[in-house]
Amino acid sequence: MTPFDVACAADALAQARAAARLVAGLPPDAVPRTMDEAYRVQAEIARRCGGYRGWKVGSLTPEARAAAGIDRPTGARLLTPFVHVAPVRLSHARFVTPTLECELAFELAADLPPRAAAYSADEVIAATGAMRLAIEVADSRLPPRPPTPLNIADAAANGAFVVGPAVRSWRSMDRGAIEAVLRIGGQEVARGTGAKILGDPLRALVLLANNPPPHGPGLRRGDIVTTGSMTGMTPVAAGDAAVAEFGFLGTLEVSFAP
Repeated sequence: MTPFDVACAADALAQARAAARLVAGLPPDAVPRTMDEAYRVQAEIARRCGGYRGWKVGSLTPEARAAAGIDRPTGARLLTPFVHVAPVRLSHARFVTPTLECELAFELAADLPPRAAAYSADEVIAATGAMRLAIEVADSRLPPRPPTPLNIADAAANGAFVVGPAVRSWRSMDRGAIEAVLRIGGQEVARGTGAKILGDPLRALVLLANNPPPHGPGLRRGDIVTTGSMTGMTPVAAGDAAVAEFGFLGTLEVSFAP
């Protein structure tokens, strides 16, 4: 079997992101066949672009993992150049077909390195400094329904990540009851609650801590881990201005220049 070409795969995916286009086609030896190969490509892309600020976690349920043909949750690096602080104006031309997702994320205050024994929820809570309001700009450089390893190599369809206000009193909250409302041009387009994420988004963070992606140090102090969409996927057009409202917790804004 021909050895897997990590550099070629990273080149193609990084170039597709930079040009905001679909990958034209990868040579057979540059198509990741396993999750280990996928994470090697992720790590190489992160190295080339200056690192990563955290993770998006996916495949949270047994049903989702069965559908993806995998046996553990996934993590995708949030690449440093594509993480922004709200409010922010982004160029719509930087993306292929962007969609917006309102999310809750957690910012680590201490390392959670890989280890044999599982982290308890209490240990993960103790290592977490704040909950963050967030919007993910999802965007894939791949044709529809790509193989799971290829999707993970391409950052699990992450286009950009917009970080909003920090919530310090999150430990005492019913996080499943937190509601997000997404408005575009002042009109409500989506609504959802934290209950959509395993009943409590913190459970997604615990899953990732106990299933750290290979070729990395686990979760690091300062990492932001985003837990999944509360509001589904909403397409966004050039010229749109979006506001995510999280009730009394705050709002964040992202707009898209033509």
